[in-house]
This record gives sequence, C-alpha cells and structure tokens, in this order.
Amino acid sequence: MPVCRGKRVSASLFGIVDRHCPRHGYLVPGDANHSGTHQAKARPTPLTNLSATRVAGISRFLPPELIIQDELHLISGPLGTMVGLYEAAVDYLCMSNSPSDAGTAQGPKVVASTATVRRAGEQIGGLFGREVREFPPPGISAKDSFFARLVDPDRENRGRKYVGVCAPGQSLATTQLRMSGVLLQQPWDDLNRGVPRAELDPYLTLITFFNSLREVGAAQRRFEDDIPKFMANLCGRYPGGGLRCRGLREIDELTSRRRASEIPKILERLDLPSEAPDGLDTMLVTNMFSVGVDVNRLGLMAVIGQPKSTSEYIQATSRVGRQHPGLVAIMYNFARPRDLSHYERFHAYHQSFHRYVEPTGVTPFSPRARDRALHAIYVAVARLLGFSGQTSWADSPNAILFDRNLMAGFVRYLSDRVNTVDRTQAAAANQETNLIENWWAGLVTMVSGAAPVGTWAPAGGRGGPRAPSLRYEYHPRCTNPIAWLLRHAGQRLLSIQPPPQPPNYNPDQAARATLDSLRDVEQNATLYRLI
Repeated sequence: MPVCRGKRVSASLFGIVDRHCPRHGYLVPGDANHSGTHQAKARPTPLTNLSATRVAGISRFLPPELIIQDELHLISGPLGTMVGLYEAAVDYLCMSNSPSDAGTAQGPKVVASTATVRRAGEQIGGLFGREVREFPPPGISAKDSFFARLVDPDRENRGRKYVGVCAPGQSLATTQLRMSGVLLQQPWDDLNRGVPRAELDPYLTLITFFNSLREVGAAQRRFEDDIPKFMANLCGRYPGGGLRCRGLREIDELTSRRRASEIPKILERLDLPSEAPDGLDTMLVTNMFSVGVDVNRLGLMAVIGQPKSTSEYIQATSRVGRQHPGLVAIMYNFARPRDLSHYERFHAYHQSFHRYVEPTGVTPFSPRARDRALHAIYVAVARLLGFSGQTSWADSPNAILFDRNLMAGFVRYLSDRVNTVDRTQAAAANQETNLIENWWAGLVTMVSGAAPVGTWAPAGGRGGPRAPSLRYEYHPRCTNPIAWLLRHAGQRLLSIQPPPQPPNYNPDQAARATLDSLRDVEQNATLYRLI
C-alpha cells in the first residue's frame, strides 16, 4: 500500500496498468518518465542483445478475485486492528480499478487458514467485513471429519507428553538450571550406553522457550557457565558408572534480535542431525518460534514459565514431537499465582487446553486506530485511483490535483464498512473522514494561492523564487518550497532542514504522521516517577 514510503508501481497489484513495454513490462498511470520507445542495444552475446521496442497502450486488467490468508490467528490484537483498517482499502481496490465504478462490484473471495482461535467470526468480520463459512464443516463424529481423523496414542503414534515441574522454595533460575542440565545430559548418557543415535537424535537438541527477551539474555549466561558445571557435577556423582559429561557447543537463539536474513540459516541448522559440525545442542527461543518453524526432527522442549496465552502455548509446544514422540517440560514459578494455578490444574488443563484458548479481537475503527491510519488509507486509495482528466494522482507532485468529489465512492464504501463492523463508531468515523478531506483540500488551497518563496539557483543558471508545491511525502532531494501531506511516524520535518516553506505552514503540524510498517504498531509508553 503506497502511503508514506510508497511506490506507484504497487498499483499494478490491482490491475491498474495502461501501457506495456516489451523491455520493462507493464507500466502504471503516472509513470510519465518512461520513454515511449527504446533503441536497440548490442550486448557481448547474441542472446542478450536488445532490439528496438515501442510502448503500446493496453486496457486495464481485472483486480484480484481471490485472497489467500495464512496464519489468520496471528492477526489479532493491535496488529489485527491496523490490518483490518488497511484491509478496507485493499477490499475496495479489489472490487474495481476504475474511479467511476470502484466499489460497486463484488469483492474478492477470501480463503483463510487458522488455528487455536475462538470467536473467529468476530475476528473475520472485523478484518474482512465478511461472514464466516467454515471448511471443512463438522462431521457426524468429532473424531472423524473425513479430512482429519483423531488417532489414539499407541506405540506407533505416541504424540507429545507434557511434564510440569514446580519447585516451591527454589527460584525459577535454579529450577531451569537443574532441569536443563538433566534434559541435556540424559540423552547423552543413553547414547554412551549403546542406544542408537537415530533414536536419540530428536532429543539431543533442547529447545528452550522464554516469555521475554530479558529472560533469554539471563539464560544465555547460564547455558555458558552454570549449566555445564551442573552437568559435570551430575557425572561426578557416579564415578564408577562410566558416564561422560556432555560438552555444549555454540548456543544459538531464534528471537527478534536476529536479522531476517539470519533466520533461514538458523532453521537449516536446526534441521541438521546433532552430530553434524553445525548441529545445535540447544536453542533459546521466544514467541517467534510459534510460527513458521517446520522442523520435524525436534522432540525435546523446555518452557520457562507459563506463556501469556494458551494459543501461544499450543503453537510453540506443537513445534516438537511432529515426527517422533515429543517431550515438553514446563517449569513453573511458584511465586507467580498464574503459574501455580496452571500447575495445580495441570492434568485438567492439558487434557482440554483447546477450550481455554483466549478469544481474539480486532477493532479497526476504534478512535486510536482511526487516528493512526484512517488518513493513510484515504490517501492510498486516492493516489491509486484518482485521475484529473488523463493525469493520475499517483505521482507525488500531483497531490495538488485532489478533488474530493472523485472520492465520494470510497467515502460511501467506508461508511458502509464501518456500519457493518462497528455501528457505534459510524458517526465518528464519517466525521473524521470529512475532516481528512477538509485537511487535504485546505493544503491544496493554501499551496495554490501561496506566493513564490525561497531562492532556487541551479548550477550554472539563473534562479529565483519558486511557487510552492504539494507532495505526498518528504524527500531529501527536493529543492523547491514544498508542503507535505504525510511524514513518517516519529519524524520531525523541521529538524532535518527542509526546503523553504510556504508562509504560515508548519510541516510537523500539517503533515500527518503515518506508519510505513506494521512491525511496531504499538507505541512505547514512557513512565515517569513523581516524587
């Protein structure tokens, strides 16, 4: 969605193209800098020679008719709230890509897969504005729906075993130290006693799950120092048993501190047998491990403290025991009432923990969500579908072409969407949409009537005052006096010495803060201690 750091080429996702270049592919409206012809170019080899080409006009393509959404259960809470707001714009753009009839056709079909959720109907209604049709439907028997069959545990299908550990009077760090030492040393002892490595390989890599990054940092020191010493102490208790102490290799982690480029390499290492040179003895993980980790060889996990949600607990622990019998050891903190409650009801909870999954909720049109992104989806739709004659609004300097009459279709659609999702917010949302239109139109009026300001002098030429222009977002190479619609969230335009401003224009007040990523949708709160 081209909003703050947008590229107009994203319009092609919705079939908004008007020309085709044999050399560069389909072109979107507003890409006026692309040449209409290309000369032939000779290359070192005949296969790479480029012949002369000419750009040809074409009709627009149909917008997407099918959207496939995976891992729907993760789009909840603050993230789901923001996604639901942007989905309104995506849904509108998928109905039609023409400004005259956009929003009048039927929207795309949405197929979503989800797990461990409750109130999925309310979540899907908030995200996509649609009713739910569950597939496959429930069958006659809860154990057999034709598509899936519940298998009772036996020697061939052993499933996953959960073990709860609570040590009153001992800190959680001490419990983790001793339990981790035993879980790491015992498979090694069995290997030295002659048990085939193929049977023990799933348990020679210990996955340790933590609820916060702070706990990961403290645990890493224990795995480097305290836990190896405890394992040596265990072996020293049985000097005649022929036990050898296991030496731990490099300790790796799968957390948000890792760069995205490093994650595939970490997953490849997890899939290696334990005896491989790059194999792992232990891995420290957080809730990143709950999604997208499909390593079938894993069979041993330690969970430090009860996770915050049951759905996260189910998702994380289900990453082990897929191909081989799995063992999950949960270490509870006796000083936390919630941990102690789960320990006291351990059997009842684990025999039916799917019924304890917390309901998900999304509120895309709540006041704070509208403050952060309602203007963004309005500008995005206008930028993609807006035209003044044959001129597209997509290019950044064309923000001054705004005409609220051309956005009437989207305003009606948005009003209907709010009424469908949350009727209580309809009046406020309509009022804020009107304020957004007044804000944009006011900037257009101000810039259009402003006198030339500043001094513009190109190298080797004459310059002078220039009339201000209105652009979508700030760009450091702009040298003209400029007013902006949008700025990056947290950015202060006056602090980075922008070009001369139009009179009575403060960019930090007029330009609206806009997200360019949904990685951090929750703002940090600063706490002050009053003495």
